[in-house]
Amino acid sequence: MNSTREQILGVQDLKSETTCVPEWGVTIELRELSGTGRKKFFKLITPAEGEKVDLVRYYAAAAALGAHEPGGGPILAQDDAGIEEDIRGLMAKRFPVVKALGEKVLELSGIGQQAEEAAEKNSGSDAPSV
Repeated sequence: MNSTREQILGVQDLKSETTCVPEWGVTIELRELSGTGRKKFFKLITPAEGEKVDLVRYYAAAAALGAHEPGGGPILAQDDAGIEEDIRGLMAKRFPVVKALGEKVLELSGIGQQAEEAAEKNSGSDAPSV
């Protein structure tokens, strides 16, 4: 019989949504960021003192952390060195696609419109419009 501890820690309680990305020819599962994932996301997108939020990086980081194989593990690297490389890779893709994926991850995670509006307000003038 499972202990209460095992039962709690074994439950998959993160919201998810499977989505087709026709531009890339793949179907992926976008998942809500866990507490640890949220902490990593905010660490990845927080600009250095005096700098503005990079909107492309903002959505690429959310997409990188939230993209999973359908029913499986993360698609992109989650370690510090690998995630940086994969975020840069996503930043080189079409912005509307990456933004849509990042927005869905943020929506699932309850990091909604207010955070996005704050990021846009604090972004540099080179922020892409969609």
